[in-house]
Parts: sequence; C-alpha cells; structure tokens
Amino acid sequence: MNTNTPSTTPEAAARSAWRAMYDARRAALEAKVVADHAYQEARRVATSAPLAAKRAAEAAEVAAEAAAIAARHVAKETSHAAERAALEEEAAAVDAAWVARRAARAAEEAAEDAEAAAMAAEAAARSAETPAP
Repeated sequence: MNTNTPSTTPEAAARSAWRAMYDARRAALEAKVVADHAYQEARRVATSAPLAAKRAAEAAEVAAEAAAIAARHVAKETSHAAERAALEEEAAAVDAAWVARRAARAAEEAAEDAEAAAMAAEAAARSAETPAP
C-alpha cells in the first residue's frame, strides 16, 4: 500500500510551490499591465486636455474670424446696395432732366410754330385787306 499521498510527497510539495510562485508571478505581471494601462490612459488624458483646450481656443478664434468676415461682407453688400440706390436715383434725375429739356424744346418749337402761324395768318389777313388791282 502506498502511504504517500500526492499532497505530501516532496515532489508534490515542489510542484505546489512552483505553481504558487508561477501564479504569483502571473498576478504580478497582470497587475503591472493594468498599472501600465492606467498610467498610459492618465497620460493620454493629461496630454489631451490641454490639446483639447487649445483646439477649442483655435475653433473659437476661427469662429470669431468667420463672424468678422461675415460682418464685413454684410457691410460691403449694404454699402453696395446704398451706392446702387444712389446711382439709380442719379440716373432717374438725369432721365427726368432729359425729359424736361425735351419737353421744353418741344414747347419752344411749338411756340415758334405758333408764332410762324400767327405771322402767316397776319400776312394772309393783310393781303386779304388790300384791294386787288
């Protein structure tokens, strides 16, 4: 009969000790990997926070620049619209002055024609008054 049980033999004790040492090493390596991951994540967060703040500041700067450009564009368009309105008013005034000059010239010509007709009527009346020879 074998009185040596596997747990009490020197080989079994050595295997148990070796297994315990292996498990302890493996647990230590796993703890190191978890600690490394935690450290890398902490570094990433620590370095990304200033970078995110910098990017947010740059985005705000770009947005402010875009708003300034839009404001200048609106001001320029408003100025151009005012210039166009002034030019249209000036063109309307020039057109009205041309029409007024044309009407004055037509009235002057009509007056001249009326004067010529009056002279012709007067001459016709004089010749009608003079006796025929």
